[in-house]
Amino acid sequence: MKPIAADQIIEKLSDDFQDLVVREAFVRHHQAALNAALRGKRTEESAQSGNRPGLLSFRGKDEFKAQQQKLRDEIAGFERQIAACDLILTKCAKALETELEGYFHAQSPEFARAVAAQKLVPEWESAIGLYRASLKQFVQALGIARNQMSSGYDRKNNKFAAGANEAFDAAGAAARAVETQLGIPNQLAKRYREGMGLAPAPSPGVRETVPTLPLLENTGLAKQVAGLKTATLEVAQTRLAALLSDAEREHQDGIPAMLAALADLRARQQAIQDRVIATPLAEMRAMGDGQVDPAQTGAVFASLEARFVSLTG
Repeated sequence: MKPIAADQIIEKLSDDFQDLVVREAFVRHHQAALNAALRGKRTEESAQSGNRPGLLSFRGKDEFKAQQQKLRDEIAGFERQIAACDLILTKCAKALETELEGYFHAQSPEFARAVAAQKLVPEWESAIGLYRASLKQFVQALGIARNQMSSGYDRKNNKFAAGANEAFDAAGAAARAVETQLGIPNQLAKRYREGMGLAPAPSPGVRETVPTLPLLENTGLAKQVAGLKTATLEVAQTRLAALLSDAEREHQDGIPAMLAALADLRARQQAIQDRVIATPLAEMRAMGDGQVDPAQTGAVFASLEARFVSLTG
């Protein structure tokens, strides 16, 4: 969706939205004036500290302390008002962005898809955490099987001992748990792709330009582990070592790399919202700046302080 100019949409928004854009501008101007005044008071305080009265000037000391306290009180007052401005501006921004999001959600299918897809990312991240935990248990089960498989092995009949078979069964159960947990982030990744207007899975050899949640490959771990029981000891050892190496690499390197890539995905999603929302909102704020009357700043600030600070905290 191409950015829409502010003057093309602001009249379609609520009266409260339009009023808040202007009132927010008053607060920004008020905060700028407060910051300038605070800098002046801090400069005055610094200069005052360099002009302390002499050791024998008792009266001068009392006056000096009184002046210092007055400056500290003034500085504290400016700091409180600036903090109130910060809170007001944060709440104003939230209110304005929420209404704009609702407007563009209704107007732009592309934006609606991006917002819906974005909500799936935390779910996918949580599902990957559970997948990683199951993978760790699988690695531990394979390690136990590796240690047990040689003990009591009947080479003549190619039979593993009971302890080894129990370890294989435990590893098989862990493998099935991995496959179950792997399916959950894959379902979310497919929903994400469909939400962004993509096919459920990427086409082989086709490079996609839209960042997506990765699909995990199901390599049939349970079937591979089940095959260890009927293999010779040497073959089983080789296959188990490969399974263990792949699982450890996925747990230690693969999953952290996928999680790190989420930063880029979130940045791309934010860019979509910024392109659609931030640009017209910045234009609207510029329009609001043009309506600020310095004589009314105090009254407007007081009204928003009552609305966003005094009553809501």
